[in-house]
Amino acid sequence: MEREDNTIGPLRLPALLPVETATRRTICVTGATGFAGAHIVLRSLLAGHTVRGTVRDPDSAGAKELMAFEGAAERLTLWKAELLTPDAFDEVVVGCDVVMHTASPFILECSEEEAEEKLFRPAKEGCANVLGSCKKAASVKRVVLTSSTAAMYDHPGESPMIDESSWNELSHAGLNAYSCSKVKSERHAWELAKEAGFELVVVNPGLFIGPPATSRAAGESLDLMKKIFEGSFTWVPKLAMTFVDIRDVAKAHLSAGLDAKWHGRNLICSCSDTFMGLGQMVRTECQFENVATDYCPYCPLILFAPYLGMNRQFFYDSWDQPLIIDNGKSVREYGFEYIPLNVSVRHMVEEMKKLKLITAP
Repeated sequence: MEREDNTIGPLRLPALLPVETATRRTICVTGATGFAGAHIVLRSLLAGHTVRGTVRDPDSAGAKELMAFEGAAERLTLWKAELLTPDAFDEVVVGCDVVMHTASPFILECSEEEAEEKLFRPAKEGCANVLGSCKKAASVKRVVLTSSTAAMYDHPGESPMIDESSWNELSHAGLNAYSCSKVKSERHAWELAKEAGFELVVVNPGLFIGPPATSRAAGESLDLMKKIFEGSFTWVPKLAMTFVDIRDVAKAHLSAGLDAKWHGRNLICSCSDTFMGLGQMVRTECQFENVATDYCPYCPLILFAPYLGMNRQFFYDSWDQPLIIDNGKSVREYGFEYIPLNVSVRHMVEEMKKLKLITAP
């Protein structure tokens, strides 16, 4: 069932929940210009909170778009901070009630030799820097970490069911290095939280889909969807993925930061589907006839995978395997409602066309 009513603004954000607006807070969002970060900043401002966003360059075009959000002139400040710079977050988190750490590298194409410097070190040390600053700030009561379903499983078919108890034990530098970085980062965060004076809540979302909040929002998921929408692929792999609307990701973060009921790890996904299913949905919802919906031949893909920067083992393990998720914790314990995938697809295409981020018809 499509949920088009009870939304906010031109991006049709889910209506604000009472817990999101009950008490005004000061919230820090790291990676504020990212796909998720920008939406969290927007929702926090609409809920009436004061927001401090960390960015690499406060004068960038993306940062300027954040300052154009409703309420930004009065309640948003942008702070320059680098993940790997020690103590870079000390000043910005002082006086904050909640810190939402979204900043982490998302690089899908990364060689085994590059993994340590491009993924593992920024993810783990960056997390340690942010949480270390939070530990020193007496005001910080809760930290929300953006992890991923990648920290829960390596490939479809690995487990009969993916839920909050699932941990990815298989990924490494030579196999799904990005997934391995999310495992390292989240495990390290839980270790650090044991000694800290704040509560840690982790959000484990699927692949982001839905309308970007700015024209400069960055992220591999945006780049991937752009290629799919514009028909850059002739075939699609016979693989399943987890999906979640970026607006639901922002709602989950704000709820996790403000609602004491939220705890532990939280699988935030609306559904799982195949790339073929996604392509067919784009064709149906958006009338894009050039979107690939045919499966790539298995043997050529396996043969040429290393030359395309992909790992053969991943395709051996994942091909035509089921991916079943259990998002029951969010639904049962928190009453969380998800935007259906077909609505997310349609709204994402409409907004990306409006922002001239895609050239598809």
